[in-house]
Amino acid sequence: MGVRITYGVTFCLVIGTMQELKIIMNRISKEQWKNLIIIKKGFIRNMNVN
Repeated sequence: MGVRITYGVTFCLVIGTMQELKIIMNRISKEQWKNLIIIKKGFIRNMNVN
């Protein structure tokens, strides 16, 4: 019984953190996401040049 309760609690915590992450992701505007992707691509290109 004890194991089941702790498992349920951890499961609820994981779901809660996932929902919080989704909210944070939604708060970050899509424009910022595009900028991050562009920065990543530029960084990879610079790595390939070197």
